[in-house]
Amino acid sequence: ESEDVFWTLSFTNSTFAGEYAESLVQALYRCPIIQSISFSERDPPIQVPTDNEDESGSTTLAHLAGTLPPWVTCLTFDNVLSNDAFSQLVAVFQTMGRLDLAAEGDVADGPTLSQQSSVAGAAFQFLAISNSPRLRHETFDLFYQLLGSQLRLEKDLGLKHASLPSLVALDLSGNLLGDDSVAALLSTIYDKGTRCSLERLDVSRNSIGRGDAVRRVLVDYVKNNPQSESGSWTSSLTWLGLAS
Repeated sequence: ESEDVFWTLSFTNSTFAGEYAESLVQALYRCPIIQSISFSERDPPIQVPTDNEDESGSTTLAHLAGTLPPWVTCLTFDNVLSNDAFSQLVAVFQTMGRLDLAAEGDVADGPTLSQQSSVAGAAFQFLAISNSPRLRHETFDLFYQLLGSQLRLEKDLGLKHASLPSLVALDLSGNLLGDDSVAALLSTIYDKGTRCSLERLDVSRNSIGRGDAVRRVLVDYVKNNPQSESGSWTSSLTWLGLAS
């Protein structure tokens, strides 16, 4: 079989009670052909943000992200995360960054929780947190910091490693982030010092409006990194979705 072929395991309108998470992780370690996991909620439709809404099982999904096997490189949360769950997901990613990757050890007999978290964080190549306008912008600000370099993370969060060093595609569409929040994300991506590895970013349907703040970030990047100059630094980002 081709090594480029893999399966996606999708859960739609599901509840995650009992020993669901433990059973799923055990199954995934037996099925390395499954390299993509998707959780989505299609009914009821997307609602306007509320402060106390917490969907059943969504916090379980947040903790699950830290225990996935290293070959699961794609992870999607589509309209399933509550505010508490998103905060816990960011905390899980932060924990991944704090772990000493050199101390993972041999996982042949089954990885420990900390070993699972460490290798999982390093493995993610695609992440989607989409269609969730209820999520607080302050938590997104913390999430953006996890895309930065080791130096920036060590200064701001006390981390030893970037939490998502292999992430090349990020989908944050449909979250009503607004112009300022999207601009803050682009500032991290277009900062040479952050060493962000993103190549594709979807921030469509985020109420950017006129996009004045986003435009300033893009103009500054082009002005400060002229492609006509030999040896000029270029961001890894090659595709940006800004559609309304």
